[in-house]
Amino acid sequence: MSTIAGLVLAVALVMWLGGFHVGPHAHVVAGVLALVAAGWLIVLAIGGHAGPLLWALLAVALFISVTAALSAWIGLRGKGVVAYDPHQLEGVEAIAVSELDPDGRVRVRGEIWNATSVNGTARLGTQVQVLRVTGLRLEVWAEEPEM
Repeated sequence: MSTIAGLVLAVALVMWLGGFHVGPHAHVVAGVLALVAAGWLIVLAIGGHAGPLLWALLAVALFISVTAALSAWIGLRGKGVVAYDPHQLEGVEAIAVSELDPDGRVRVRGEIWNATSVNGTARLGTQVQVLRVTGLRLEVWAEEPEM
């Protein structure tokens, strides 16, 4: 009987670890499965089937249920989500990491972006200023454009 609880715990453990990849709802499922397994093990202990394996599985079930609940709570709270506003890049200085003729790439705040120079060609290393964000492309103004 404790073998079934062990298998449920194994599924709960996989769901808990997988929750870090697929999202906090998997942590909720893992916590529920671990609580079901813990309940089953407690029923077995009350029924007189107590043994070292049962107590070890109960400890693992309680550990998984608590950690899965904490992981789910942290993930579902949404405090770790960063709202990204690409328009905060407007007016920021950048450096051309390829020639902008007129399209190329620039480095802004440590990130490489596709960019279009609106005032002519800009050589590699030219300082540019971000005018607009259009989707995933920046429109930039080159400080020293080549005409």
